[in-house]
Amino acid sequence: MIYVPIFAWLWGKMGKKQPSSSKKFAYGLFAAGLSFLWMMLPGMIFGTDVKVSPFWLIMSWAIVIVGEMLISPIGLSVTNKLAPKSFQAQMMSIWFLSNAASQAINAQIVKFYTSETEVAYYGIVGGITIVFGIILLFYVPRIEKLMSGIK
Repeated sequence: MIYVPIFAWLWGKMGKKQPSSSKKFAYGLFAAGLSFLWMMLPGMIFGTDVKVSPFWLIMSWAIVIVGEMLISPIGLSVTNKLAPKSFQAQMMSIWFLSNAASQAINAQIVKFYTSETEVAYYGIVGGITIVFGIILLFYVPRIEKLMSGIK
């Protein structure tokens, strides 16, 4: 992925000024939500019964990959840092199980997608994701306090 070296460079360049892990998570949720809102646009502009440029999908992937780069590696790192030494493997397994559980939830939500509900589907999923990002951002100070200085 082309984003990996970019983010590695960015975090290195920012040094101690980079956002905390919980803020990165919130920003990742914003990016994921924006990718869904982006996919809502062609349906709103052109309608859902016409073919549109693949640019819309490519841009959505680009945006969601930014979100993924702010969530997945950060989550793995924080899981490893916060877990007691004797439970690191179990906590990492729980991290991966949470991903599996979210995919199971997604498998149920995607059943609501049809060509008639396309715009609303993307808007609702994107909007809910952004709302969760805002809620997480609201709790960042509390989370950082509970993490006891672990970045």
